[in-house]
Amino acid sequence: MGIDRLGHLQGLQIGEALAAGGGVAFTCQHHASYADPPREITLGAVYAEGKGVVTDKPAELERLLGKRDDPDAIAKALGVRALDLQAPLPLTPVRIPKPWGEELWYTGIEKRGVSLAGGMPIAWLLDVFAPLLAPSQSEFPPLLLKILAPHPVPNLGDLYFELHERKLEVYVVTGIDPDAWPEGKGAVRYGFSAEQRKAAGSDKAFLRAYLEAVRRYEAVRRQLDELLDKQLQAAGLDGGAPLPPDDYQALLGRTPAALRADEEAARKEMHGFTQLYPLSLGDVVRIQPGVPHALQHGVRVVEFQTAHYERQILSFGQKVLTQEGWDTEAALRRVVLDPKPPVARFPAEETTIHDVARFPELEVQRLNLGPGQRAQFPWFQYTLIMGIAGQVRVARKQYPLRLDKRMEYLLLGEALVGAEEAVYVPEGRGTIVMEYAGGEAAVFLVARRPLLA
Repeated sequence: MGIDRLGHLQGLQIGEALAAGGGVAFTCQHHASYADPPREITLGAVYAEGKGVVTDKPAELERLLGKRDDPDAIAKALGVRALDLQAPLPLTPVRIPKPWGEELWYTGIEKRGVSLAGGMPIAWLLDVFAPLLAPSQSEFPPLLLKILAPHPVPNLGDLYFELHERKLEVYVVTGIDPDAWPEGKGAVRYGFSAEQRKAAGSDKAFLRAYLEAVRRYEAVRRQLDELLDKQLQAAGLDGGAPLPPDDYQALLGRTPAALRADEEAARKEMHGFTQLYPLSLGDVVRIQPGVPHALQHGVRVVEFQTAHYERQILSFGQKVLTQEGWDTEAALRRVVLDPKPPVARFPAEETTIHDVARFPELEVQRLNLGPGQRAQFPWFQYTLIMGIAGQVRVARKQYPLRLDKRMEYLLLGEALVGAEEAVYVPEGRGTIVMEYAGGEAAVFLVARRPLLA
């Protein structure tokens, strides 16, 4: 099969070339808005026999085209592999260090890191092959799938107490550190204490008292952080990068005991205005915009969220490395004081699909499968599937080729997915079939944007 060289294409031209069938090779301009600083990247692409290759070495691709005429051989020569763009695409996370632990981004497209799909940057694939992978979607980047993995150390592993104006978040608890939580229940800080609000007499008085408590804590926190920064400088360490827990605790131990006691007392007073909700394995936490929240130390979760990179920090038990200061006053002007309870629990029966979250821009389902069992559901828009336990075979099938008793389907592609593994299922019209494939009882999460979003 030959590959037609089409030169430089952009926008609708790419869609027309991909839809025409046959083998095509072209270059295009990719705007890396996520880069720091943003820049234009010239990419080379090949599409043939349902497989695609993208590279940022277009000259090398042009040289190879004269010697090889199939996408697998071209990809191998480039040191990558050709992706079956009809099959579920395996996602490789990028690790993002945080002061409180780390995040693993499976669909991240940001200056701090870009995830891979089948070994290629997902940003390139979703730009170049958008007409095949997500033709009806106008938003970019896609829904963000990630794991939050906080340190098990109290305070050090507690996340920012923050809120979002637009971003929707769904957590599913997958791990609770037994040393941090010996009774098996973790926690999430979410919203404010109803008792403290009532005692304050009015919401205005409550928020004023809370803000004063935050300011007292922030003053002590800054004193402590300044001492820690001096120790870092003296040791020749980077004060702008997260430290391993043992190193941080060692530095903290060299600060005055009286100051550490003041920080702990001020933090306790500040947190007294907030509300903690207990968390068990399998619990689902639904985060509404406008509600301050902070996952606590030693609680590992899978998170789905809309791709809105915005937040306002009300407080943090460490120095914030990504911005100067906190956003407490601005956040309190738009805070939601009466949110719905965030934690939901779902039974773990086999062969069940539970709707764990439904927002206008994001819906998440949980699927349970036992040995010999399968489930299927129609799919139209792109879908993210994330493993929690066990292993399943995810198959992408087209609608029946013949409307007779056999109900034959065309298998477009399949992939095995295990715990903490994920795939991107391209957009289409057909059925996603998930079959138990081994290990313990399989638990999986399925996320998508609602059709009308």
